[in-house]
Amino acid sequence: MLLWSQQEWDNVDEIGNSGLPPGRYISGVTDTNLGPLRIIGVCIPWSHAHVSTGRRDRQLWQDHLTFLEELESLLNRRSDDIDTIVVGDFNQRIPPTTCTEDCF
Repeated sequence: MLLWSQQEWDNVDEIGNSGLPPGRYISGVTDTNLGPLRIIGVCIPWSHAHVSTGRRDRQLWQDHLTFLEELESLLNRRSDDIDTIVVGDFNQRIPPTTCTEDCF
């Protein structure tokens, strides 16, 4: 994951919390003309992550939903009032364009 800014980054966090898988989260604060801005980059696991490939030890949507729960917890714990933008690869369509019983 890569975030870029013309200004230097402050408060860079590449972990988030221990519940997030490595390499799928990064956060930093950059200065803008309107003041500091936090950018959070995410790569949310796709619905079949580690279901039929990789570790093969997950159910459909398990890693995806776990990531979202951990991200929600992380965002709710923020104690500052810095404006925040979340960007990245969300690996789902909202609303879904097609859905079977596999969805959520």
